[in-house]
Amino acid sequence: IELYDVKIDGYCVTFKSPYKYKKIILNRFPNAICKRHSGILFFIKNKLLNFSLLISVSLSFCMFFYMNNKIIDIEINGDYPNFEETLINSLNENNLAKHNKFPSSSELLEIEDKILNLHYEKIEFLEIRRSGVILKVKYTKRRKSIELPTPQNSIYATKSGIIKQILVKTGVVEVSVNQYVKQGDILINDTLIDSNGKSIYLGCEGKIYAYTWYLYEIEADLNQNLSVEENYLLSIDKSREKVLLNIDGKDEYIEKENVLQFNVNASKITLKVHYTLVEDITR
Repeated sequence: IELYDVKIDGYCVTFKSPYKYKKIILNRFPNAICKRHSGILFFIKNKLLNFSLLISVSLSFCMFFYMNNKIIDIEINGDYPNFEETLINSLNENNLAKHNKFPSSSELLEIEDKILNLHYEKIEFLEIRRSGVILKVKYTKRRKSIELPTPQNSIYATKSGIIKQILVKTGVVEVSVNQYVKQGDILINDTLIDSNGKSIYLGCEGKIYAYTWYLYEIEADLNQNLSVEENYLLSIDKSREKVLLNIDGKDEYIEKENVLQFNVNASKITLKVHYTLVEDITR
């Protein structure tokens, strides 16, 4: 019998011995007590030979490897919420759904490229990665490219007027505020002459607003069902509508309205109105 770590304390002897000698020792010394078991041989004989435990352990290992290769959850992070339903459909079409088997890393990259190419007009970045049992998907919405305006050549006045405001980004301004210009006068020059007399093309971009004038005359039938005042107001409204058709409502407007003439003669109305407008005379 092999003995290790033998200790004698009075009438008590403690020692260690290989598990294979357990029965021999207990037969030889009936009063002996086995205080603790350890070692691989003990584990194999007393644990793994237990059939139910063996089955449980085997099933646990099988379940672990089975579940470890399944997609338990999918996390999607991006900045385009309206696109996520489309993205989920694309993932499902490529068998990337909950409880499906994880593809290999190379297959994931192929699917990633496939989905990105399919939706390149909507997203500019896509990343599909495995993290444990979670499939993580990141994407970024495609940003629109900034289109720079094409510089124009020299800009000339499309109408006569008095300059009110100059908003020019590029080009040489040839006029000043409160200056009267006639239709066809140059407003912004596309070329700069440097101190050496060399011409440098700049192009032109900008707007120039000016006071312009319109004289509107109307002759209409008198509405017998309305008073003279009501006929007057109706005629004024019609003249305004006519003038507003000629201007851009965003930055252009009627500055002043001056009624020069209003006559009621028998069944006719004659109206003459002078309008001062603020217009972009570069368009």
